[in-house]
Amino acid sequence: SRPLTRVGPGGTNIGEERLANSVNYESPNMGGLTFTLNYGLENSTTTASQLNAVAFGVQYNAGPLFVGLATKTVDTTATTDLSIMRLSASYTMGDIKIAGMYQKDDVTTTTDRTVMGIGASMKVGSGTVKAQYYQADDVAANDGADLMAIGYDHSLSKTTTVYVTYATVSNGTAGAYSLIGAGHANPTEVGYAATTAGNDPTGFSLGMKMAF
Repeated sequence: SRPLTRVGPGGTNIGEERLANSVNYESPNMGGLTFTLNYGLENSTTTASQLNAVAFGVQYNAGPLFVGLATKTVDTTATTDLSIMRLSASYTMGDIKIAGMYQKDDVTTTTDRTVMGIGASMKVGSGTVKAQYYQADDVAANDGADLMAIGYDHSLSKTTTVYVTYATVSNGTAGAYSLIGAGHANPTEVGYAATTAGNDPTGFSLGMKMAF
């Protein structure tokens, strides 16, 4: 989902950027209910991770149910505040888990954008099959996108998992979403770059995860 959700307020990565200088409070767990408050201090007027920002999140996580709501407001200029809101939930039924997400963020002070999606996973023996679908709506004509992904994780041991994933982004004729939202690689070839409108990037990932 990050290729679509990470592009936050103002068409930047403000929505999910880590804050360079911040003060954070995390509440104790109150019967599955917790909340977090974060205040970021500005030390740059141009870098998304270094603007004044206030973020608040509350979540309930008990038994098979998880529900989370988070908001973030960023001072993009001395007179402009842009905000992002995200609601997510998941429910586990035996070996099957279903999840959904709704996000709304400011593009300008008068225009907003919506991203929503659903995902599911199912345990099969020593592995897990996963799939998700997300959609970013149009802000201007035909600049939205759809993302679909399917993958499989296979546990080799308590600490080692191998995985394979296939994903594709279908942009509108003016859409410029890339396939990769963050991580250790961010291709810039034609078809992957976020500035290439109308392209439909696809990707195949194979790897191993080890926990220490």
